[in-house]
Amino acid sequence: GGTTQPFAWGNEGATVIKETALAVLDSA
Repeated sequence: GGTTQPFAWGNEGATVIKETALAVLDSA
C-alpha cells in the first residue's frame, strides 16, 4: 500500500498503518 500517498515508504508494514490511520480520519 501507500502508492497514492506522497509520503509512502518502502516498508509496506509501516505504510499500511499510515493508510489505515488516514482512512479512519477520513471516515471520522
